[in-house]
Amino acid sequence: MRFDPAVDHGQDSGKRINLGLDYKLKGNLDSPHLLVFFNGLFHGESSWVKQQRCRKLSQMRMLFIDYPGCGNAALAPHINHFDFDDIAFAILALIEQVQQQGATQTTHFIGYSLGGMVANRLCELMAQPPHSLTFINSAPSIGEKAHYLIDNVLLMLRAKLAPELLFSQIYPWFFSDLYLQKIKGMKAYVLNSYVEYNQDLAGLGQFLQACLNQDHTPKLSPIPSMMLSCDGDPLFPPEVLTPWLEQSPCLEHHALRLSSHVANLEAPNQVNTWLAEFIQRHSQQQPPQHATSQFNNKECQHG
Repeated sequence: MRFDPAVDHGQDSGKRINLGLDYKLKGNLDSPHLLVFFNGLFHGESSWVKQQRCRKLSQMRMLFIDYPGCGNAALAPHINHFDFDDIAFAILALIEQVQQQGATQTTHFIGYSLGGMVANRLCELMAQPPHSLTFINSAPSIGEKAHYLIDNVLLMLRAKLAPELLFSQIYPWFFSDLYLQKIKGMKAYVLNSYVEYNQDLAGLGQFLQACLNQDHTPKLSPIPSMMLSCDGDPLFPPEVLTPWLEQSPCLEHHALRLSSHVANLEAPNQVNTWLAEFIQRHSQQQPPQHATSQFNNKECQHG
């Protein structure tokens, strides 16, 4: 479904660039509990297929969003520049509309890879943040290897590399050797899924540039938060996560012995168990209300 913040939410387009979004609502549409899934790069709702198959998670409403310039959220021809907060405010407007339409009682953010950075920024901007925030192979900010990845993709986009060649150089690095062996016979299908999702290459480039140029210093919101990591994650290795864990003693952390950047696909049973338990635990309390200045408060808000 298409969402236009200026039309659908009355957003002042003079203050923010009007970025249209595309979204899907799945799961139990009558549930008062809303799960918002924030994608990583290059893939959308289909990357969460193993979470959609989880009975405990699918009993709740599940919101999947295509970022501006990604998937079905192709950019309007007149848009040639936007920043990271333009993305955040557009997503925030969509979430508020979905919350109102479904008589939502609790909201939970789940961010994978770069999606964790997006979700965390929304928590900073919201007057009433979600009840919980989960990072999967992610953190409030990205590390140097992730910066290099985005830089290299932008370089290949500027060189007008064929999409098949571009994505064939990228996706294998996300998975473990064992998982690559499992999907070896599906190589053409997997590569085509990347190409099909990223048809608006110009829009993808603008989205990546906006993420790369974001200049605010992220702070972890004092809401209940959980980090699910892999010991051998090439993009979010322990040295990227450790500073966040050390400064945030209330940040719940579970690490998998896995050399992968996609725990939600490679270890779905364990990830889904942790997710369902964490969300259930934090669905019975009111989320803290805060102003921006309160992000310096490191007091634990967990129930």
